Amino acid sequence: MTQKRTAPSLTGPASRRGGPARLHLFTSIALVLMVAAVPLPFASARPLYWAIWSAYLGLFALTYAAVMLAGKHHWRVPPNVIWPAALLFLATSAYLAIQLVPFGSFSLPVRDGVSLSTDQISVSPNMTLLTLLKQLTYGLLFLLFMQVSANSQRRQSISYALLAIVLGYALYGIVGLQSGDTILGMPKWVYLGSATATFVNRNAFATFLGMGAMIALGRACVLVVRQSQRHKSDGLIKHLVSGLTLHIVAYLFLFTVLVATQSRMGLIATVAGSIAILVLTLATTRKLYQMTWLVPAMIVPIALALSLYGDGLLSRIGDDQLSTSNRLLIYQQTLDLLHLRPLTGFGGGSFEQAFQLVHTLPLSPEYVWAYAHSTYLTLWTEMGLLAGTLPMLGIGYIAWKILRSLGGTLKGWATKATSIGVITVCGVHALVDFSLEIPAVTVLFVSLLALGISAATTSD
Repeated sequence: MTQKRTAPSLTGPASRRGGPARLHLFTSIALVLMVAAVPLPFASARPLYWAIWSAYLGLFALTYAAVMLAGKHHWRVPPNVIWPAALLFLATSAYLAIQLVPFGSFSLPVRDGVSLSTDQISVSPNMTLLTLLKQLTYGLLFLLFMQVSANSQRRQSISYALLAIVLGYALYGIVGLQSGDTILGMPKWVYLGSATATFVNRNAFATFLGMGAMIALGRACVLVVRQSQRHKSDGLIKHLVSGLTLHIVAYLFLFTVLVATQSRMGLIATVAGSIAILVLTLATTRKLYQMTWLVPAMIVPIALALSLYGDGLLSRIGDDQLSTSNRLLIYQQTLDLLHLRPLTGFGGGSFEQAFQLVHTLPLSPEYVWAYAHSTYLTLWTEMGLLAGTLPMLGIGYIAWKILRSLGGTLKGWATKATSIGVITVCGVHALVDFSLEIPAVTVLFVSLLALGISAATTSD
């Protein structure tokens, strides 16, 4: 007697630990809709947009909590399963709040021996308050995604929904580039000739595409892993060829649009993430010969993507000396800024205001430098070396937790491998850019991280 297989559903079976399936269904839909909508208004990189999304998520979080408490239901994934990361998150949030408290006089060196002072650590309390709001919203998003994705079928459906969202924006980006180079129907004012979709900044869009590519590649590689577990006499697993084809085509399309963004580091970071997933695949299968056809199947399409849209990217790699020179000057002057307050920082979200203290020639005075072009440097200058390192440690712990779980079971393998690929993409790109400081990118990053840790800590 054979049992009929059913397609994955967002609902999934009711939680054995009490979480009502209908609540998790509605909450997962609300979360996915948020991920889909956040990139629309210029990647939500304006305070007003983020205030709206914070209110939206807060409303659903209150509804979720009220229903869970009323029904005396338990957490599907208790936060204490990742207690070190949770403590690091709370410590980071607490320090952002401390930076707003006027409890002393903090020196603010200017030029020519002149010194000012502020009542609080932050030189821009409004921006620090907004940064705290973002921090808490990201934490809430992570917690909710972790709960609704505890069910394996729902987790897979959410993963595919996120992939569809990235594919949709990729399609819009390439269509916008080919039909007048516009953004939301308006002529672009920056990054002409680059695919940007609704993101304005091509590097942020490239990171967004790279994360989507990791979803597609993770789903393709899990088919290889599953096939490696079968005996030769059992033949191929069901839908192996069609599944690999569809996922590799999705990966190719996203990679092609990524090349069209002309983001150099976006390309490097995505390749690094791809290598990470391929290494995990090889480590799991321990059969090199099964990878010999997958790698060429990816290299050939990548070469095709470069031939179609690689001229602008390759010319930037070879000729964009001014951009590289400016970036090195930014790093040098940012380090000078860090030297002024290495322990306390200048306040979360305050880089643009604080940078004026050290901004000098030969770095162009015609521009307002709102970002350090390195998320690591931004964290350290805004929060100090100690507190600024806490978010990195938290993500590092989550990556370690996911990697440990990969060796124990194949359940959730695609989701966990995708998370490692995404951490690699964002971690590499953050070295020389500020993509993770753009809400649309961070929302997708947090969502995929939550799916990965949920798969690593649940047995469903």
